[in-house]
Amino acid sequence: MKTIEFDKIKGEIADLGAIHAWLDRNLKHLVNGHHALVLKREAKRRSLAQNKLMWLWFACVESETGQYAQDVHDYYCLKFLPKDITDLKTGEVLRVGGHTSTLTSEAFTDFLNKVQADAATELGIKLPVPDEEGWEEFEDEYKQYVR
Repeated sequence: MKTIEFDKIKGEIADLGAIHAWLDRNLKHLVNGHHALVLKREAKRRSLAQNKLMWLWFACVESETGQYAQDVHDYYCLKFLPKDITDLKTGEVLRVGGHTSTLTSEAFTDFLNKVQADAATELGIKLPVPDEEGWEEFEDEYKQYVR
């Protein structure tokens, strides 16, 4: 299977000429017969930078509350990414936290925004983002605790 990737930004397909050239090169080599051309939107997975930010925040919350960062993670996954599973023995439906590792970049941003707001309103903890003033000091203080 042949693949070409491209982006559509602000209603415009980036480098449409390259896509036409790719199609010209690849379609003429197909053998006779029925073919299907499939176009699907790919969602970008969460980034390493997003994941690092989350764990810096959880290290901060651990420092402020005494709750382990992993427990903070599990708490927020249960709060903002709930998932129902069925107990294999009893059939009882149990609510557990979902996994951040399966989130798209967009969904992960939404999760982080909820965590940031909750930490501020419920815990009184300000969790900064990289472009804010004071970010460097925050990162320096907590990066040693991130795996």
